[in-house]
Amino acid sequence: MREKIRNVLVTMLAFIVTLSTVGTAVPVTVQAAAKTAAVNKSITLATSKTVKTKDIIKSVKSSKRSILSVEKISSKKFKVTSQYRYGSAAVTVKFKNGKTAKYNYSVGKYSLRKGTSKTITAKYTIKSVKSDKTKIALVKKNSSKKFKVTAKNAGTAKITVRFKNGKKAVYDVKVTGSSSGSGNNNTNDGSGNNNTNDGSGNNNTGGNNEKVSLNKTSLTMTEGDTTTLKVSIPSVYSDDSLVSWDCDNTSVLSIREDFTDLQTMKTVTVKAVGAGTATITAFCMLHTEDVLVSCRVTVNELKTSASVSGFKVHRWTTKDTFKWEACPSRDEDGTNQYTIEFFCDGSEYWINNNVVFEVEDVTPPVIANMFSDMGIEYEAPDLKIDSMASDLREWNEKKGQTNWGPITFQEPFTDAGPGNEGVEAVSGKKLTVNAGMSTRALKIVAKQGEVVLDYAYVTSTGINIKDAYTNKETYSEQDQDLYRAVLDKVENALWEPGMANLDKLLAMADYINDTNHYPGSDTTVKEYNPTFWRDWSVDDKFLLSGDHILDKIMILQGSYCDCTAARLLMEMARDELGIEVFDKKPENGEGVWIAAGPESSTPINPNHVSMGYRDPEGAFHLLDVSGMNYSHSNPYTMQDVTCEAHGCREKVIPLK
Repeated sequence: MREKIRNVLVTMLAFIVTLSTVGTAVPVTVQAAAKTAAVNKSITLATSKTVKTKDIIKSVKSSKRSILSVEKISSKKFKVTSQYRYGSAAVTVKFKNGKTAKYNYSVGKYSLRKGTSKTITAKYTIKSVKSDKTKIALVKKNSSKKFKVTAKNAGTAKITVRFKNGKKAVYDVKVTGSSSGSGNNNTNDGSGNNNTNDGSGNNNTGGNNEKVSLNKTSLTMTEGDTTTLKVSIPSVYSDDSLVSWDCDNTSVLSIREDFTDLQTMKTVTVKAVGAGTATITAFCMLHTEDVLVSCRVTVNELKTSASVSGFKVHRWTTKDTFKWEACPSRDEDGTNQYTIEFFCDGSEYWINNNVVFEVEDVTPPVIANMFSDMGIEYEAPDLKIDSMASDLREWNEKKGQTNWGPITFQEPFTDAGPGNEGVEAVSGKKLTVNAGMSTRALKIVAKQGEVVLDYAYVTSTGINIKDAYTNKETYSEQDQDLYRAVLDKVENALWEPGMANLDKLLAMADYINDTNHYPGSDTTVKEYNPTFWRDWSVDDKFLLSGDHILDKIMILQGSYCDCTAARLLMEMARDELGIEVFDKKPENGEGVWIAAGPESSTPINPNHVSMGYRDPEGAFHLLDVSGMNYSHSNPYTMQDVTCEAHGCREKVIPLK
């Protein structure tokens, strides 16, 4: 094994002058091809490692999943995990820029010197442990998740561990040389690395490897500071030792490695990019095994005040005086998850110490009552706040590239309209609100003390989160089941046994016309119909729209609609009455179709829509479905346009 590793190192040295950097936490050897890199690395059985890349990952794939599994865990990181089998596997990584890297992993054996021992911590509860060659390696169960391997004589042995959950692991152990001491090296497989802690801040493995060290084991920095860390390796290893670096919290620190030669590998440049704590680890590949040494870094925030801050939104019009974000929100279980981002031109320290976020459910009363009447339990919104530091840094690194620029946000709105939307973000927070099925509108406020810095409304489009960016309008099954249940109640109240299809369609059309309001008419204006406004406004603002299934449900509960609701009636004719739908007026048979413009009931209006119906006897009918369009000042219509005057709420079919 020792000779095999030496041969790998010699090969890597031969190519070191032409080494091309693949941004990763393991040493790399790159072939001459322009767009493909080959990376050689060993991983010990029953461990896992996280690998960083320079470019954005498109996909990762293992050639032998029975030996080594692989998963993408972020845009620039993937994780490889041994499957308790000795051997080798290749991991192919494809990047979005067209490049491909091939990581060749050798899944090696545990290496012990004669007379030493290792205590290994397994992932699962142990049922039994057994060595196939007790004269070479003895094994003993120490606790529910630990077992101890003692090296007796040179050779190889297999340790079989059976777990109570039915899984099994086979650990290959190689015993070499003579005893170099009686110390016990405690290994924790659950951490993903084989580490021992000697109390100095350096996590080392191996008999004499305690001499491998970093120039600093702890460090305090301030946002924006830069420093270097250097690993020192005993001279017996220094000529052919490979070193790579890793950071466990990239929102706090960024690292820059240099693979020019073996000496520059031993130094890393560290930059403080956000407040918090992080650990920098040097992976040192020596003759027989890997040695890990680490430095714990604390980063203090730079106390820079913000002069402007605000929420980032995408959906608003020039006439708006408030921010509004309509977004896909539906989880698979029918609940909602809303997200919005808050940015400022100051430090994250300023946000953490000055800004408080508040969330209020402002779902209109009639919608909330509908959910309650249908027996859907209310769940209060729950707010989660995450730092945007790593996202901002990744984005800003691309500034200057084609189609890439800084992340910007919009100043708070005023009565005059939208503020400047070109403010460059320095720091920010991502706000995630988890809420129940019945929450369809939220007001999110950012406050400094009692002063409101900015506020925004977040409403649902009704589309599932998982399909938000696939150009598919997929709605939750729970919403569709709810529509079905509400429709059943309305049909049972309107339709009587023996009614012809025409009578059923007329009854449904009349019901919708008598209970709904035409958008923009006086029946929906606060000044003329305060009852409607109170029931449907969001925090005294009218902004709900676009939640397709919810809109259909609420049309059945006295909402607002225009003549395009004829399509809803046609859908009912098809699904509830089994009537065939045609693209145009049919010549034969019973059927429905959409009659628009000149073909509608109002031919002089090119935008009007009616539903056409040909009954079984061949007679044609045009049915109009739209809300009440009354004007308080028109002598030919109702003078009083309130809900009380036309009694729409009393005509709504109750759901309880």
